[in-house]
Amino acid sequence: MMSGPGMDSGGSAAPPDAPARVQARPGLTLAALGRWTLFVGTLLTATLGIFAVRLGDHDRVTIMLLADAGSAINRHRALEWQGLAAQTRTQDLLSSAEDSQQRLQRVWNRLEQVHTREHAGVLLALRPLRTPRFHAEETLMRRLFSELLSVVGEERALFGPSSADTRSLEIERISRISERLEILIERMRVEREMEAERMLATAMHLFLLTLLAGVGTLVLFIRRFQDVQHLTGQLRRDRQEARERETRDSLTGVWNRLGLQATYDLHWSATECMVVMLDLNRLKTVNDTGGHAAGDVYLRKTAQALTAATPFPGEVARWGGDEFVVLLPGSSEDVAHRLARQAMHAIGEVDGLPPFAYGLAVAPPARPLQRALALADAAMYEHKDRQRQRLSPATDPRTGITVEEFSVRLEQLETPQQVLGVGLPLVRDLLGFTVAIYLERADDVFTLRHLLAPSPATGPVAQLGDRYRGDHGLLGRAISGGQSVWSNDYSNEPEALPQWTELDIRSLLLVPVRCRAQVQGVLGLAQLQTWQAVTPQARRLLEAVAGRLGHAMEQERAVDAARRSLWGGLFALGVALEERDLETAGHTERVLTQAQAVGRHLGLTREALDALSQGAFLHDIGKLTIPDAILRKPGPLTPEEWTVMKTHAQRGHDIARRLPDLPPATLTVVRSHHERWNGEGYPDGLVGDAIPLEARIFAVCDVYDALTHARPYKAAWTPAAALAEIEAQRGRHFDPAVVDAFVAMFAPCGPLASPAAPPHGAAESPAQRMPGR
Repeated sequence: MMSGPGMDSGGSAAPPDAPARVQARPGLTLAALGRWTLFVGTLLTATLGIFAVRLGDHDRVTIMLLADAGSAINRHRALEWQGLAAQTRTQDLLSSAEDSQQRLQRVWNRLEQVHTREHAGVLLALRPLRTPRFHAEETLMRRLFSELLSVVGEERALFGPSSADTRSLEIERISRISERLEILIERMRVEREMEAERMLATAMHLFLLTLLAGVGTLVLFIRRFQDVQHLTGQLRRDRQEARERETRDSLTGVWNRLGLQATYDLHWSATECMVVMLDLNRLKTVNDTGGHAAGDVYLRKTAQALTAATPFPGEVARWGGDEFVVLLPGSSEDVAHRLARQAMHAIGEVDGLPPFAYGLAVAPPARPLQRALALADAAMYEHKDRQRQRLSPATDPRTGITVEEFSVRLEQLETPQQVLGVGLPLVRDLLGFTVAIYLERADDVFTLRHLLAPSPATGPVAQLGDRYRGDHGLLGRAISGGQSVWSNDYSNEPEALPQWTELDIRSLLLVPVRCRAQVQGVLGLAQLQTWQAVTPQARRLLEAVAGRLGHAMEQERAVDAARRSLWGGLFALGVALEERDLETAGHTERVLTQAQAVGRHLGLTREALDALSQGAFLHDIGKLTIPDAILRKPGPLTPEEWTVMKTHAQRGHDIARRLPDLPPATLTVVRSHHERWNGEGYPDGLVGDAIPLEARIFAVCDVYDALTHARPYKAAWTPAAALAEIEAQRGRHFDPAVVDAFVAMFAPCGPLASPAAPPHGAAESPAQRMPGR
């Protein structure tokens, strides 16, 4: 009812857009490749722009150096004219000429440094950006500078002693070189300025291109960032939906168990909460009459009614198939009862019952929610039972029990007596029949062993012990066919039994009971004085009772067989212990019979009686560890021998507890049958009621049998004398209540005689003389 198309194995629906997202991944990869390509191109153009700016800056430095060179040359020419005009060389003139030469040399050195830097590193890689003319001018510039330096070196001779003619020739040569240098400097400056402008323009274009590419890259990355945000949001929503599917009931939309527990742990574990457990009364009826679709609608209606009636900040959860839980933090019982009444009114009754039963419990702070849920669940079942008890049989023949509850209770019945005493009345009341019977088979005759019928005032009824033949009629068909037979109009059946038609049976259902593949009995339901349809459901339910009864019979037979086998082995062991202890033959069997009679008189259960019997068989098993020299000694034992003898109870307990499946009460008989009411017994010195009741019963029976039968160390006492001794030990050796029960059952008529003297050869009571032997 909670699964359907589109649901996976865990009950959660797969996201419908998952395939589309998977197909979109290649497109996203290509877009990412384009974005990264544009990004790399942007970085490249920005780098080229930076290098172009550096190249332009290099040209600017070169131009400044050329200007410095021109200034230095003009200054040097002026000094040359001064030197030519002067007739004598002054020291100032010589110093100025020397400074001018050094200045020219420094300019030349700086030009060489600039040239070297331009032909190395990154600027060399940018040389293809230069025009061919630029490279030619560069070559010419270097050659002219070389000539310039040569001329500057030759000019030093002007400042030494020379003739007038030599001086005139030198002046003419200097003028020619100076003019050439001025022309070269101007041409180089113009070319450098033009190249610098071109480089700056190129850099500007690259920066514009970089700016455009950067804007495009930024737009694309912003778009990608938005896509990532969208995908992240989608993934977050998908995860939220997945969590919702894990913590929400897919049919009703309220919390499921996991969701309510998580909400409680997260928000309300430190707050006192009122817990309301609700169970729908007739969900199966709704499903049977309208199908599972109607059941789904009913569950959703219930969830909506509970949600509408729950005050903030309460939580509603669907706990199981037809169970809901409401969590009310900080609320009172009055709020919870008001919520339940509002929800009941909104849902409406179904098949004569309120829509649900509910129970309340308080979840204290910092306490597990499961505890409150268990208490509320128990209160809910009590409320459900009260609801059904208020129904009138006239309006609901099922007397308030559902088929589901009947099945559960039937499975709890273990014995044939329980099935007939509880299961058969339940199925009769559930189905609305008047009479229920059980016929037990003995050969071909069936005897009425169990009868549930109305008062005799309503008409004649059958009697327990009535016998019926199993070879004709509906009963014969049920036995021969081994299947259920029924009649909706029994009085008109051609094979109707006269005894049953006299009872005015109108409808009848018979189901054979099988045990070990044989029909051992027949269960029947009958309707008196009116007709009732024997439906398939009625047949299935009575067949379930018959199957449970047959199973209980087989189990009881198996248990009886196992018990007989166990008792046979224990009895044989008890007889063997009698032989070794030189006890009189039949001691164990006599004590067992008396102990069972006293136990039944004191109200012991069957299990306790079985444990008492097994303890009787094994009570002296510890004597297997006692040496024969002590165990078979005909005379009194020494104190050291008594110490060894008294260990047989403890050792017997140690041996017996190694035997599998012995009940604890059996072990207590073995260990404590020598304990005394006044605490003087052994091995534990128990006092009064601390001694297990089974051991107290066995102790009385064991001593009585030892008194009334001869032993190697004493003669037999009369029953009256033995009973008198038992009475004398009341409240000392024995439990007074057990003594009273024993005496009431086994004393002869009339008051007990006073304790008689022991017969000849018996010194005193073995109860006093030999408590451990």
